[in-house]
Amino acid sequence: AADALLPALEAYPEAARGRLTVYKPADREQAVWLHPGEPVFDRLAAAVVSRFAAGALRGAVFVDPHATEAYLFHVALVTVEQRPPADADGGLESGARPLETRLIGLRQAGDGALEESPVERLLLLRGAAGFAPSRAPLAARARGMLEAAAGFARAEVAERLAGAHRQRLAAALPSRVEFANRGFDFQAAELAAARAGLTAQARAGDRPAQEQLALVKERQRTLTAARARRVAGVHAEADAVQAGEVEFLAHALVVPAQEPEEAARFDAGVEAIAMQVAAAYEEHAGGSVRDVSHPEAARRAGLLDWPGFDLLSRRPGGERRCIEVKGRAAGGGVEVSDNEWAKACNLRAEYWLYVVYDCATPRPRLHRVQDPFAKLLTRSRESLTHTVARSAIIEAAEQ
Repeated sequence: AADALLPALEAYPEAARGRLTVYKPADREQAVWLHPGEPVFDRLAAAVVSRFAAGALRGAVFVDPHATEAYLFHVALVTVEQRPPADADGGLESGARPLETRLIGLRQAGDGALEESPVERLLLLRGAAGFAPSRAPLAARARGMLEAAAGFARAEVAERLAGAHRQRLAAALPSRVEFANRGFDFQAAELAAARAGLTAQARAGDRPAQEQLALVKERQRTLTAARARRVAGVHAEADAVQAGEVEFLAHALVVPAQEPEEAARFDAGVEAIAMQVAAAYEEHAGGSVRDVSHPEAARRAGLLDWPGFDLLSRRPGGERRCIEVKGRAAGGGVEVSDNEWAKACNLRAEYWLYVVYDCATPRPRLHRVQDPFAKLLTRSRESLTHTVARSAIIEAAEQ
């Protein structure tokens, strides 16, 4: 099964080939960092696409514990392109140049309303095994709704990205025009120096010098026109940016959950992402990290069954961090139990609260609070938990 990856893996040191990570490692010699454009990642992506692309386009059914009615979810690639400049005959050169390609998710309600949604949210949902699409009337209309979804992706998402590219080009226009003019100024200076040197030789009857002098004069005559074309091209680049094609990669019918346990499964997926982000942060800082979030792992680390925190990190120099991890799909406050607060009270500076927001997006954001007992305890309290507002966490977090 790994044969297709071997040529890409062999480009790495032997010690790194068995360690694949989606987080940038502190030492690239010790791991294969998977990201678009990296050989192993691209091989894996190509293998997945070749095997599952047709099925993804046929569609699948997922369960959303927070949905009140069924909706469609589309995964698509949108592109931003730059039209080619006109050639010498006034026509267009062939082929547009891609500037950006982005993977997006689209949520489409039964009434046709569309909104962009992170692809990562779909990854948190459970497949609805055994659910017949015919049980949701929306499934029968799904194919007819694709054109509207494609139009929204192009007009709202791709055009927004294209507009951002145009703004960046427009903002940099003065410096780019100056750079182009400076280049032509250098050429003009070089040609003038060459002409001065060749003129004396040509007057002395040197035929090769006469031929070179004629070429230099011709280049001087065309330089002004070339400068004008180049500057005009720089001015036109922003207007040449446009939204490209929309390519659908996958479709899904998402239905509301029937079982109350579904919300717990979703929350567990969010917490798992938060744990990965927190552990990756500690490892990047040089820490040796152990998961102590369940009794068996805690006992192996020499702790009580419920130590009151999730990760034990030992930093270089002997620093110990006892880290309680909380995750949220988007935003909101977090609840800390009495057991966790008691441990925070005992450990004080060794105890850290790591809260990861936006776990259902491409960019989870980590906020770290040292000694949360001192910094957050007085915020609020509800029965057996302390509910801490998001604003309080951000205010108390380390920079």
